[in-house]
Amino acid sequence: MRRRLVLVARLLGMAIFVGFFARTADWAGIRVALGEARYWPWLFLAILAYAVGQFGNGLAWRHLLQDAGVKVSIGDMVRYDLGSVFWSTVVPGGVAGEVVKGVRLTGHGAAAGTVAYAIITARLLGGVAACLLALALLPWARTAVGPLAPVVLTATLGVGVGGLVALRLAPPLLRRLGVPEGRFPSARAMTVSGASTLITHVSFAAVYSLCFRAAGAPLGLADGAWICTATSVAQMLPITVGGFGVRELTISRLGGVVLPTGRAEAAALLVTATFFVAVLAGAMVELGRVRAAGRLSAGTAP
Repeated sequence: MRRRLVLVARLLGMAIFVGFFARTADWAGIRVALGEARYWPWLFLAILAYAVGQFGNGLAWRHLLQDAGVKVSIGDMVRYDLGSVFWSTVVPGGVAGEVVKGVRLTGHGAAAGTVAYAIITARLLGGVAACLLALALLPWARTAVGPLAPVVLTATLGVGVGGLVALRLAPPLLRRLGVPEGRFPSARAMTVSGASTLITHVSFAAVYSLCFRAAGAPLGLADGAWICTATSVAQMLPITVGGFGVRELTISRLGGVVLPTGRAEAAALLVTATFFVAVLAGAMVELGRVRAAGRLSAGTAP
């Protein structure tokens, strides 16, 4: 019953936020922005940048697993990550994809604790890298007006660093939270993983910057890094499914600090469109997995 209530609450939250965006958006301005900007080439580049970022994210957790003796091929890494994007979007909770990825890796012989530590460490390193990048570029971010940006980024950075410390020093506490006992990655592995995830967040910042440019409102990498990180933090709130509504409102409101409303909202929709390409790719991967399982089942049936 509790899970059903949570699901209903998040679906209701999604309906409210998406409805508010749709009701308040300057649709005439959005049409003008997309009509003038000839956005397709920029959107194509944004999709490529997203793919680079997603690949770097996979390399981050893959290297941590390899450091623990768990081998994962590049092809499997890509399939696991695309499946993770799909499930994290369609299943409430935001971390459903990570759970699915972890279960599948464990099902192929990897120890549950080792997988959990690698995935959690990579996720925390990603948050730390995103905040460090945004903080380093913040002086050049036109949309970072007032004290909000440094406060949000510093607080999130503290949470990420604190999580890594807890993972290293407080395994009994983590076990009580349901995290199985595992091996904390080596300093060398974390350094390599951190470099990979930094590339990831540079790429994701570029996605946002390119989507703003596609909307005829060129914002640089600094603004892309700040808005991307702030949007990720906002989507962590358990108030919607797949970040829908929250993502578009956060991007458009932050971009609207220095841009016409319609152009900022057009950029928000283009970011969502870019993200949806990855979701659809993940859906195709999952469909292929189901078909393969069906063929295997039919082949082994008596």
